[in-house]
Amino acid sequence: MRSDRAKSQKMKKQAPPITERALESLNRQEIRPAPELERALAIKRAMLELTTDAILVTDEVQVTDFNEKYLNMWRVSREILENGIAYEVRQLMSQNFAEPQQFWLASTKLPLLRKRASTSWN
Repeated sequence: MRSDRAKSQKMKKQAPPITERALESLNRQEIRPAPELERALAIKRAMLELTTDAILVTDEVQVTDFNEKYLNMWRVSREILENGIAYEVRQLMSQNFAEPQQFWLASTKLPLLRKRASTSWN
């Protein structure tokens, strides 16, 4: 039973996130995703836009999602985030602070903190 759980968690970690860009790519290739996927993405988009917070979602490498409030708050172009490499976006965001180095250091620690938190629950 323990090994099945470990395998399941390993598979989840390996699966790339489903993003709107991935959905658009499928549409360009004339491949129709399942209605459940379209519905799930629509719900996720609505939740991101209805929240009062500015949200940027990244994995360790790529920007995977963001909401309009984030664009407005940081005054960043949509193109930068849609094509964004997380490292470059963090570097750009750091320039908005009086002490960019402090922001940069704190933001680069986030993936490490996330890894520690996820392994402490196993």
